Amino acid sequence: MRGQRGSAAFRQPRVPEAPLSPTAQVKAAIVAAASGPRSSRTTGFLFDTISKKEAAVAPLLGVYLGFAVARLHERFPVFQVPYLLWTMMAIMLVTVVASVPNGGLKKVWHRSPQLRFVGVLAILAVATVPLGVWMSGSLDYLINRFTISLAVFVACLFLLRDRKALRRIVAIHVVITTVVAGVNVIAYYSHDVTSTMMSEEQRTEYLVTGLASPDMLRQSFGSLDPNDIAAVMATTVPLALWLAIGNLRRRLLWTASALIMVIAVIPTASRGGLLGLAVGAVVLVLVGAKGWKRVFLVSTLAAGAFAFMTLAGSQMDRMGDFGGGDY
Repeated sequence: MRGQRGSAAFRQPRVPEAPLSPTAQVKAAIVAAASGPRSSRTTGFLFDTISKKEAAVAPLLGVYLGFAVARLHERFPVFQVPYLLWTMMAIMLVTVVASVPNGGLKKVWHRSPQLRFVGVLAILAVATVPLGVWMSGSLDYLINRFTISLAVFVACLFLLRDRKALRRIVAIHVVITTVVAGVNVIAYYSHDVTSTMMSEEQRTEYLVTGLASPDMLRQSFGSLDPNDIAAVMATTVPLALWLAIGNLRRRLLWTASALIMVIAVIPTASRGGLLGLAVGAVVLVLVGAKGWKRVFLVSTLAAGAFAFMTLAGSQMDRMGDFGGGDY
């Protein structure tokens, strides 16, 4: 009797489980994908990591940023090759598109309203060139400026999905910018006037008399005027400080890089550059540390500000003058 009851109980139909909610189904799918073989996860396009091909292409973006933003080729004549930026841009974009796994381009297009919006801006930029009051100026901006921003946006959209790739790209750009900053600092303190706002006649007169207006001594090279140079340096300093987070070697290396770029603002005598550095310092104090670390950070920034003003000397007269009528 006991065995019959047991077998009867065994033969009773099981109660079906309640169906999962849509949210639970999505979570289950994510868990299943995460627990699958690693080889199957890396064959398709993912939004949180990049493929090996994309990782190999990523450094090209860092190099391109060094040339397009810091203007390495304009600082060093050896790199002045005709159509260099256009060639580098084409190589970078073609290799980026070719390295994206199958289906990635379509997925990004559907998931990124920003990309679609930028596409509309590109169409408008081309269509409105003939409508401007200065058609040649609009065309020059479209070819030599807007295309750079467009290429950088597209490359960043695909390559910065991975934190390691992001760090590699930023490191290359910071190194190139630091090299340009170092050369600028050496030229300024060695009284090299070839990279100033002086004309050839003014340079000759300066070498004879030693007299020149402060504005003429401001550093300039290639297509970058003093304010452009200062903007590049001031906006790259936070990237160097981000790279400095980590072990002692990183802190020493990238903090030194940031200091070189800070000093490189001095030859420009740019008020905008000074404001950029000041804003960066305020952000560091507010979000960069807490407790006694914040006290140490404030003390360090105060010492750095004193050293900056000492090195700037007479250039501080212009950088500290915000009451003029020219702005």
